[in-house]
Amino acid sequence: MDYMIASVVLVGLLCVLNLVLTYGIVRRLREQVADVGGKALEVPRSVLGVGATVGSFSAVDTEGSSLTRDDLSEGQLVTFMSPGCPACEELLPLVAERAREYGPERVLAVVVRDADKDNVGEGSGVRAYLERLAPVARLRPATLVTS
Repeated sequence: MDYMIASVVLVGLLCVLNLVLTYGIVRRLREQVADVGGKALEVPRSVLGVGATVGSFSAVDTEGSSLTRDDLSEGQLVTFMSPGCPACEELLPLVAERAREYGPERVLAVVVRDADKDNVGEGSGVRAYLERLAPVARLRPATLVTS
């Protein structure tokens, strides 16, 4: 009988200890959220929200043609992608799928490259993007210059 009482008391103490530790963890998590404020949910300035107006930009393709904000039409799907960008790699199949819904005449895909590191040669990341998007979009391999 003494063993039974000792076991019940030990399990009760472990339950109380577990509750105290859980309360401490919850309190710490709440403090971290309070310290962050709303900063974790802020969108970086370089990312536009849905329906936002694109700022001024200019891009030059490999043939020397330029593209500016004024060249864009209402309701046009425009995507800027860059080889080596993990998010772009992940979203490329979804972008290609959505572009099929719009049709090539209403989709503009700008594949941004680093002029110092990449070219539009056969083995480059830019070439892979162009091949994936060519059936569903008008393409501009470009070196992006923001203004």
